[in-house]
Amino acid sequence: MVAERARQLGDQFSMRRFFDGVDAVGLIPLSLIYWELTGDNRMVRELESTTGPLPPR
Repeated sequence: MVAERARQLGDQFSMRRFFDGVDAVGLIPLSLIYWELTGDNRMVRELESTTGPLPPR
């Protein structure tokens, strides 16, 4: 997630800005934080299509 956000923000990226974004979304599942910060909902789509336990990442 950090690398994706750094790629998106380029020179504007900082760890402080990254964690400010994580803190701003609150205590929600990591897949939703990833979607909120990057706009990539791939993890959420995986959750919707899975009926059993998710494979480890």
